[in-house]
Parts: sequence; structure tokens; C-alpha cells
Amino acid sequence: MNEHYDLEYSVGLELNETTKDKDGKWEIINQTIQDYSKQNENKFDIVCSYQVLEHITEVHSFIKGKIDCLKSGGTLIISVPNNDSFIKDGKGCLNMPPHHMGLWNEKSLVELTNMFPLKLIKVHFEELQEYHISGYVFSEYYSKYSKLVGKIIQKLHKISGLYNKRIKETNLNKQHLKGHTILVAYQKI
Repeated sequence: MNEHYDLEYSVGLELNETTKDKDGKWEIINQTIQDYSKQNENKFDIVCSYQVLEHITEVHSFIKGKIDCLKSGGTLIISVPNNDSFIKDGKGCLNMPPHHMGLWNEKSLVELTNMFPLKLIKVHFEELQEYHISGYVFSEYYSKYSKLVGKIIQKLHKISGLYNKRIKETNLNKQHLKGHTILVAYQKI
């Protein structure tokens, strides 16, 4: 983050006590945002979390703590798995409890502006990444068919070469497909 924004001071809140700052540019603190925000109100220009919110059970206090740390006009960035992407159809994936406690999409993230003093700046959808292509194609079978029928059709498509053809087509069009992640930026008002 520091490299991209030339920040003078960065703090990382991490509950894993073994986490270390490998490049010496972060102050790593073993504390929740809820506790940290009590002593650090209106301190930061940018507060962000990447692939964290979906693991949180105390969503309101988590987001409130992040906003409390922001200066007025500061930027809040939240990135989560997009439950309107291919991951919603993946049977057996980790996008469900107990791994993910909340499922997020554009609508739910935009709705935060009605619950908190936030103005929406931007919504960004990650393009489908190459390492997610097989999962994307796999999810197509399960979104159209029952689990058993999907498995049978997928196996028949693999035998006939249709599965590999679909993988290649998806790879060619991946820049037009929504990937795993949605990122939203807000301004504190």
C-alpha cells in the first residue's frame, strides 16, 4: 500500500500474533478495529480491508470502527468475494459458513451508504482471473443442473472435448466476465 500511495504512516491490524512486517513499512498491531478505533478517531486518510469483511460476525461494529478511524472526507475501501459472481454457484466452495460468515454483493455494499455516514465513490469488479477459469466453468454446470446431473454432463463434456473448448472460450473472454472479487470505495461524510 505504501508503495502505491507514498504514505508516511501505515498500520495493519492483525489478530495473528505471528504476523511480521517483512519490509519495515507497517506498524502491525494485534487488535480489533473496534478496540483500535476508540483511541484513534479521525486519524487516517484511508482505511481498507481486503478479503476480511466476509469473515466478520460483528459487521456493524466492524464497519463503524473503520469509519471512526477515518478523517472527515477520508476513503474507506472494502474488497470482498462477490456473491453475484461465479462463486455463488460453486458447490462445496468456501464461500459459506463457517469459513465466510457473510455473503456480499454490489447491492449489499451500496446499501451501507444508507446505514453509515458514507458516500459511494466507486464500485469495481475484478475481471475473471486465469486461475479461476476452471472454477467459473465448473460453476456453470451446477447453476444449470442439479449436482448429480451437473457432474454427469461435465464428465460427458470432458470426454467429448466440450469442457476444454469451454475453458478456452472462457479464457478468451475473461476480461468481459466478473471475477471473484468486488471492491468498493466510499468517502466518509
